[in-house]
Amino acid sequence: MHQKALIREAWASAGLYDEDDPKLQQFLAQLDDPNQCWAGMARLLRRDFAAYKDRVVPPILAQGDTLTRLMVARAIADTEDEAPLLETYIAASDPVRDEVVLRAVAERNVPRFNKALKRRRNLTPSVRATLARTAPPVQATPQRPPRRRGARRPPAPSGLTVSRVDD
Repeated sequence: MHQKALIREAWASAGLYDEDDPKLQQFLAQLDDPNQCWAGMARLLRRDFAAYKDRVVPPILAQGDTLTRLMVARAIADTEDEAPLLETYIAASDPVRDEVVLRAVAERNVPRFNKALKRRRNLTPSVRATLARTAPPVQATPQRPPRRRGARRPPAPSGLTVSRVDD
């Protein structure tokens, strides 16, 4: 598969295949397993090789193939250990070259990722439009909290007097 070759090349360029770490090499070898699918690779990375996420994901996001970067960016979860990988990618991205990936991230409508996108300068109009569509609606009038039973009435507005009429 074309994407597997690109990922293998990205990991080679990052020097991962040269590292003397048996567990890392065990994970990298999973890419050559013809029975291994992308979802399986992601599950395996999260379950058995979580300590290597910050070493294997950035080289994939840094390579030039849009489809491969899109698959990885959509697979990154909004968790404390994975979200920083996507936030770093967003900050370093080229808004024009990475427009498709950035728009897909905005479409996920994850507040943390949308915040990172909004900090990014020079976003293309399509990414900005996607962010605008996914933004939570702005409430026109603030809602008053319900009054508690037995609570005192608020004082009358100034200038008005409230009098009691006794018969």
